[in-house]
Amino acid sequence: MSKTLLLLLGLALCFIQCSNELDEYDPRYIGENAKKVLVVYGLISADDSLATHYIRVARAFQTKGDRVVYAKETDLSLANAIVYLQPLHSINSQGDTLWGSPIRCTSERITRSTTNFYPSITVYKVQFTPRVGQTYKLVVKVSENERVDSVYAVTTIPEVPYITSPGEPVVLPGNRLAWPEAPFQQSNFSLRMRRSRSSCAPRNAGAGFELSFHFIYRENDKLDTLTFQYATPFAESNTTCSLADCFCIQSGKDFQSFLLSQLEGKTNLRYDDSDQSKAVGITVRALDKALYNYMRANNPAFIDFTTVRPEYTNIHGGVGVFGSYSSFTRYVRLSPCTQHLLQLNGKRYEDRPVNCEK
Repeated sequence: MSKTLLLLLGLALCFIQCSNELDEYDPRYIGENAKKVLVVYGLISADDSLATHYIRVARAFQTKGDRVVYAKETDLSLANAIVYLQPLHSINSQGDTLWGSPIRCTSERITRSTTNFYPSITVYKVQFTPRVGQTYKLVVKVSENERVDSVYAVTTIPEVPYITSPGEPVVLPGNRLAWPEAPFQQSNFSLRMRRSRSSCAPRNAGAGFELSFHFIYRENDKLDTLTFQYATPFAESNTTCSLADCFCIQSGKDFQSFLLSQLEGKTNLRYDDSDQSKAVGITVRALDKALYNYMRANNPAFIDFTTVRPEYTNIHGGVGVFGSYSSFTRYVRLSPCTQHLLQLNGKRYEDRPVNCEK
């Protein structure tokens, strides 16, 4: 999992900062017949060639004292685990699943600069390029002096999704190719997308999808990036969709309103407005079933305070989640209206086009 993926998970996954708290287990009060529970978090993706993917392995705990203090003072990560991935090789005539050669993970000690928990933890990393449509099994074993069963989980890398609108580069006067202009100032602005470039029903389609926008800019020559992400993953349209597309998501002025709130009061704002600049992008991520279910189960939008929060895990023998995702990014240009509203590149709000309002 790339480090930038932490944004994808947000508070739901807490890859670096989750507390691993359970009600029934604590290494300090463990009995002879009790068992320790492994907590495993990890994601892999085919997005980047030879990307580094990270797996966290930790102990669950229970304490009779202050749980926050305990988590802050105790290193819950497992430093001596054996962690590896195996690609699915085949299924034989008897129905047995045959796995390929193990891809070993190595441990690394990292320090978190901002955290409410123990500042230094052990994670496991592996560098390889997963293949779209390939199934992988994660196996975690512990050393002989640890009385914990081995745990495992399986994920299949989903097909790369595809944004059909906004679409491919357009031809401007002078035969210049440029990204399409995105009317973020329109309340009915919608995105259209498919589960894959060619089909709405590919074999390994994502179970759910996540949508985000980014904007790269400079304030007084200091480079910065703003990212707007819809907190709720989706599996269906929220507006009318044509037969040619799988999903249509009406985002309206959400992204523009976000930028206005984040850039309010700032001056001398500039960004790359060239024809094929990558300063403004729209990203859709296809999530495998495990990740999609986990994020929904831990999303406040799906939790009723009158009910018990559902416990979801695909870690056999433990808790947590091991999943995968694939992404597609469409780059766009800001409209003159949005540029004036944000007062970018010297444009003034007072000079905005007619009918251009926040």
